[in-house]
Amino acid sequence: MATKKKTPRVVRRSTTGGVTDTSIVTWFREFAGLKDQIKQLSSRESEIKDRLKDAVEQRGYEDNDGNFWFELPEEIGGYSKLKKEKRSREVLNQERAMELVRKKGLERKCIKMVPQLDEDALAAANYEKKISDKEFEALIDKTTTWAFVPKA
Repeated sequence: MATKKKTPRVVRRSTTGGVTDTSIVTWFREFAGLKDQIKQLSSRESEIKDRLKDAVEQRGYEDNDGNFWFELPEEIGGYSKLKKEKRSREVLNQERAMELVRKKGLERKCIKMVPQLDEDALAAANYEKKISDKEFEALIDKTTTWAFVPKA
C-alpha cells in the first residue's frame, strides 16, 4: 500500500496579524491599569524603604564604615539582614578650584586647554560651501527609535 504524500499546510497571516480594535482596547485597558498599579506600588515601596532606613539606623548597629545593620529575627524572602548603606562621593568644586588656581598664579600649570569641535562653525563652513552638503551629511549619524506614547 502506497503512502499518501501530505501536502504542507500553508498558514497565511492577515495584514493586521489578527489584531482587532477590541483586542487593542483590551490590551490598552490592562496596560493603563498596570501602569497605575506600578506607580502606586513604587510610591508605597519608596515610603516603606524610607521607614526601614530610619528603623535600621535606630534599632540596628553601626559598622566601622558607617553603615547600619539590622538582623531580622527570621529570614524573609531569602533576606536575613537589612543594611542602611553609607555612600560618600567626593566632587571637586570647579568654581572654588579655579578661584584658588588664579589666586596662586597656577593657570599655566593647572588649566588644560582641550580642543573641541565647534559644530556651529562646521555648519557655517557647510553653508559657505567650504564643506559640501554630501561631506557634511556623511558626518551625521542618524538613528531611529520608537516609543509607545498614549495621549489623552
